[in-house]
Parts: sequence; structure tokens; C-alpha cells
Amino acid sequence: MLRNKLATAAVKEISKNRSIENRSGYSKYFNPNDFSSLKKSIDRSIDSLETHLNVAAKFHFQRPGKQIRGLLSLSSCKCLGVNKEDSLKWATAVELLHNASLIHDDICDKDQNRRGQPSIFAKYGEQTALCLGDAIVSLSFQLSCLNDRPQDMVRLFSDRMLGAVSGQACERKNVYPNWKEYLEITRGKTSSLLSLPIEGALILSKNSESCPQVKTYFDFAGPIFQIINDIRNFDGSDGAQHTFSDLWDCRPNAIISLFRTYLKNGSVEIFDSWVSDRRSNQNQSDQTKLFNYWRDKIIDSPAREDLLIKVDDLYEESQLNLKNFPKNLNPMINSFNSWLTTEVTSIRNTPYFNINMN
Repeated sequence: MLRNKLATAAVKEISKNRSIENRSGYSKYFNPNDFSSLKKSIDRSIDSLETHLNVAAKFHFQRPGKQIRGLLSLSSCKCLGVNKEDSLKWATAVELLHNASLIHDDICDKDQNRRGQPSIFAKYGEQTALCLGDAIVSLSFQLSCLNDRPQDMVRLFSDRMLGAVSGQACERKNVYPNWKEYLEITRGKTSSLLSLPIEGALILSKNSESCPQVKTYFDFAGPIFQIINDIRNFDGSDGAQHTFSDLWDCRPNAIISLFRTYLKNGSVEIFDSWVSDRRSNQNQSDQTKLFNYWRDKIIDSPAREDLLIKVDDLYEESQLNLKNFPKNLNPMINSFNSWLTTEVTSIRNTPYFNINMN
């Protein structure tokens, strides 16, 4: 019954905005021409791939997503006076790297779905997904150094990529991450690739001394960005095949990390044992029953209200650090921050926060 309630609520939410990619309303904060120019640049880049990889890449990029990182690159470069050619190459490099990380993530997590369609892992198999991700990383590095600051740009690019990879690797370091570990993971996977486009624009415009302020802001904004996606995963509006898919697949999720801290009297060991069994495909009988049990426990726990407090704290820190953001980037960061503020203030209206267990 509860699963049906949640699914119904999610369907209503998604129907308000038919396109998964435009669900957040983020696009209104940027020049619509940037979307099309970035998409065309990505298409030109993947045309150089070997035939089989090219086919897989075209399938993946037919749902390009919100292109937030590429748009941040283009907007930052415009604010800083970087020429259009270098701006587009940098934006394409960043967006390609992000998508390569998604393709590799789907291998690690064995995800069957990405942006409302089969993942590369699901449609073409693990080998093709691995090779395609590697090929797209190679393309992104090529583009990142086609400017007059190649050494600095590649150093930044590789450093932020290492942060993202380290975050992904830490996902399975323990059975399930606690809150501190969750923040470390998201700052690696999410914050690194959100600060990267702006830091690169600063280097291209010879303003690299401002990079630390940018990174600090995204150390707090990045986790919020990921938490919003985690909430949408639970209410089914993230394009996944079913609600609570992070719980079913035992992937890191802010809500689950907080829920685990409330387990007492041996319950955490029982939960961890279930997670281990799910990941290793052991003791698979009654998995639906156990999934429903833990899902209901999460919904009925204080984790929901606790998450709102955590988000408010992160948001407050991000706003404090926003004051130190480079002033010449105000038009760009004000657009991003307006979107972030809208998302934070609307969290309570998502279907997940309106489920009544009674």
C-alpha cells in the first residue's frame, strides 16, 4: 500500500514537468543558446570515436542531461572575458568528463537506468561501458589543454578527476557510509566536478588566485546538490526504474546514512548484514519483504527531519562562503545560487516529505 502511495505521488510530481532533464527548472537561469552550442560541440567530439563506441556514445548523449557543468563553464568564461573558442572547448571537456564518470559509476553500481533510458552498462555490456568511459575521458583531456595554459589546465583537470574517482572508490569502503563519510564521498564525486568548470575559467583568464574561494563554496553547495538527487531517488522523480532504488541497490544516499545512525540494539548489524547480502547476491529469498521492511522503517524514522536540518546547515555555510566568491563572477554564481536556493526551499514539497505512515 505504501509503495503504491509513493509511486502515485511521484507520478504526479513528474507529470508537472514531462522532461526529466528540465525537471529542476535550472535551464531558465542560463542562455538557451548555450545548451545547443554545447550539445553540438559534444556531438562533434564523439564523432571521432571508433564506430561501435560512437554508436554507444550517441545513445548516451541523446539524453544529455541538464549540462550544468558545461553551462557553468560557458557562463564563467563569459564573465571573465575568455574567448568563445577556448570557452566552448573547456565547457565540452568538463561535460565529457562528467559523463564519463556517470558511465563508469553505472558499472560500479550495476545501474540499469540512466536519465530515463538504459545505461550503457545495461544496453551494451560492461566491456563497452568501460571502454567508452575511458575513451570519453581521453577526449576530455585532449580538449582541456587546447588553450594557452595547457599545463595549468591539465593539472587542475587531473586533480579534480582524481577527487571524483576517490569519492566513487570510497562508496564501498565500509558497508554503508556514516554522515561524515557521506560528505567526503559527495565532496569528491560532486563538489570536485562543480567547482572544476569555474576554476578552469579563472585559470584561462589568469585569475587563478581566486580558485580556493570557488572550491570552498562548492564544498558546501555540492553536497546539497547530491542530497536533492537522493531525495528524488526516494520519491521516484530522478528517472530511476522504481522508487527507493538507492535502498534496493544499497547505494549511498543521504537519507539512508542518517537513518542508520538511529538504529539501536543490534539493528545496525542486521541492516548491514542485509546490505552485504544484497550486494553479494546472497540470501536472496524474501528480498522484497525485507526491502519493504527497511523502507518503512526509514520513512517512519527521524531521518527526514534530520536531513532538513543538515541541508539548512550546509546551505547556511554555502551562503557565508558565497560572500568570498570572486566579484566578477557574480552574474554566473548568482544564477546557480538562485537555483540552489529554490531547490532547498522546495524540498519539503517533494512527495517523499509528504508521506504519512499513520
